[in-house]
Amino acid sequence: MSFPSLSALLVRLPAGAAATLTGRDRGRLLLTDGVRFELRPLFSVPALSQTGTGLAASTGWEWHVPRPTQSLQGAYAWELAYSALQQNAGLSAAGPVYIEPDLIQSWDCQSSPEEGFRLAAGPTADACAFHDQMSSLPSVRERFAWHLDDDFSQLRAARSAIGPPGANPQVRIAHLDTGYDRKHATFPAHVRLDLQRNFMDDQASNDAHDPASAGILKNPGHGTATLALLAGNRCVASQNGYRFDDLVGGAPEAEIVPIRVGTSVAQILTSTIAGGIHYAADLCADQAGAVHVLSMSMGGVASAAWADVVNLAYEAGIILVTAAGNNFSAGFFGFPTHFIVYPARFRRVIAVCGVMADRTPYYGLPFHTMQGNWGPHSKMATALSAHTPNTCWAKLGCDNLVNMDAEGTSAATPQIAAAAALYLQKHAATLLDHAQYPEPWMRVEAVRKALFSSADKSADGGGIEKLGNGILQASRALAQLPAPASSLQKTARDNATFPFLRVLTGIGVRASPQADTMLALEATQLAQQWNRRDSPNPLEDALGDPDLPPEAISAAQIGKFLEGLLNHPNTSKQLKERAHQVRRSLFSSPVPRSKSKAEKTPLASPQPAPVRPSTFSAPVPADAQEGNWLSWHDPKMKWTTTDTAGRKTQIAATDLLNRTVFYKVGHHSSHNATARAKGLELMQQHQELVAFIPVDRAVALKRNPPGSWKMPAAPLYRRLLEKCQGRVVRSDLGWADDAKNAQNKAAEKEFTGLATTTEWTNGSRRKRRRQTSLFRPTMWTTS
Repeated sequence: MSFPSLSALLVRLPAGAAATLTGRDRGRLLLTDGVRFELRPLFSVPALSQTGTGLAASTGWEWHVPRPTQSLQGAYAWELAYSALQQNAGLSAAGPVYIEPDLIQSWDCQSSPEEGFRLAAGPTADACAFHDQMSSLPSVRERFAWHLDDDFSQLRAARSAIGPPGANPQVRIAHLDTGYDRKHATFPAHVRLDLQRNFMDDQASNDAHDPASAGILKNPGHGTATLALLAGNRCVASQNGYRFDDLVGGAPEAEIVPIRVGTSVAQILTSTIAGGIHYAADLCADQAGAVHVLSMSMGGVASAAWADVVNLAYEAGIILVTAAGNNFSAGFFGFPTHFIVYPARFRRVIAVCGVMADRTPYYGLPFHTMQGNWGPHSKMATALSAHTPNTCWAKLGCDNLVNMDAEGTSAATPQIAAAAALYLQKHAATLLDHAQYPEPWMRVEAVRKALFSSADKSADGGGIEKLGNGILQASRALAQLPAPASSLQKTARDNATFPFLRVLTGIGVRASPQADTMLALEATQLAQQWNRRDSPNPLEDALGDPDLPPEAISAAQIGKFLEGLLNHPNTSKQLKERAHQVRRSLFSSPVPRSKSKAEKTPLASPQPAPVRPSTFSAPVPADAQEGNWLSWHDPKMKWTTTDTAGRKTQIAATDLLNRTVFYKVGHHSSHNATARAKGLELMQQHQELVAFIPVDRAVALKRNPPGSWKMPAAPLYRRLLEKCQGRVVRSDLGWADDAKNAQNKAAEKEFTGLATTTEWTNGSRRKRRRQTSLFRPTMWTTS
């Protein structure tokens, strides 16, 4: 998801308005200077459904895809959308018109460019050679489909627990992907070909098979592989020491509705994803074809159209399970973003994160390695983890081949979707009973509650930062009875933009609700688009959790975000103009306009800055009780300061944390004494931040029971190293040191390979030591 390109536009009109428009010029519309578009209907939103754009809807809405009748090469997506809105503000007398780009979005699905070239080469002599587990990543040797086992997902045991085929009412799963391979041995037994739907232009709408188009940035067979993990048939494996003859899918007795939404997983459209989810929701109008679970191993940047269809599907009773997304390790950050992508980012969707075979998060991997997305903190309450990499991956075009080198959250997603379907099958008599669950969303919440509460929460120090509610335990989930309807709480409607971006609204002489919402969506999209591997996206860096309510975001953070918009290489001129207006409105002191692209100052590289006591603008001591951290954010906790010019400013704990450059870590860096979202993640001075941990790890490990006092806690230790770019000091070591350089190697064994100097530094070790000479000159290193 670096920079999506433009396919067409997405236009939202009041219900019925399109009928009066399509008569113009034989169904063509002039939406912007000299460019004509053909209007194609996509889906409708009922009047009772509040919209994902934040606009009022008294009569309902219709989404349309105006496709250009000529090339748009060179056109910038959002500037074209703003121009179309300005020229057609009065297009419909029935209500306002909203426009956003229909983007061609990328999805990272392979670990290296070499794999892309291998796929592009097409069939070769070894095209159907077996690929075993990658030795560079955690694996389970000689156990084919190990993710099904009781010490991992428990999916095999859960399959057995639902009884023989036909013992329970049929559960239906919508599978959104690149299509299927009907010849493959793992092709599920219960595929509803009568309900299949294709949203791409390259074949008939009722044909969702994968045409196996090879080429650079294409991954034919992605749908075949995820479908096998979801509901795959029997597979036989006898190579490389494996002995397997069993069903490979998590829910093989479920009915599958194949919905094709991309020509390859690396080339998906905003409109096809929206159309696919809406089609699944639309099927719920007839019980004979009603969808109960939706599995989608792809995603992208935010869209108001996606928010609308997610809300419709949730209200229709569909458990939405989609991939959290993937990024590439760029050292102390993930490129282009480690935050969960959309639609998984929506709270009404279960975001599937990755956990590896050794129970560690699918993150923090060696430089340039693909890894899984996680965060922000507020989203992790509706996230769940399943196993990847080195799981099963069926190969399109090789009818009996299932490799063991699957990677990415694409492989984890079908596991959780299968578990949701198994839970519905097991408890169908209750969950599908309208008398017990009068509203369809209630069964969504009941299934989610069972999956979340039964998950294994002991991994990663028990925190939710990267694994959400924990690791899937399908059999344990089935043992839980569905929660009564009276105990369930409806999740709030999803919106496509960050809540704090209300600051962009109502400013400027040409401001309108439609333009305001479009500007906010563009800003939200830019937070997940970045093209530099030497430094993180400043928009992501500005806010620890952009999904928090506006009152939880400080003025300093808003200012930093606006600065990031002004310097982002893909910001439209309209959004830059609004960002300048907001800065002048919010901040009394003059703010210089941003430099042109040619004049921009490069962002600082992730190299430790000189540590000087005089730079400590806000040292922060820790508090050993997380509740006390939270109390700092009480609305009454504010202070007034006066600057040298006599101007008074009111500041809160968020402002102080944002300016922190020295953090004394709480309770010897135990797992529960440092607040994340309301503490560490609000410390934004990444080029100066230093952390000090008062700890003697060897002594801590000897406390009773021996080995239980893990201080520092590894996940927090790793995050401190990321936030401080290596500038972490321990009272027992000095500068954080790798186990191989420590005197007490046994005590430091857990931290071997936790981080490497190259993740946040450039230049020689001697130079780094000169720059960080406050304590003894020992750097975190593996060399």
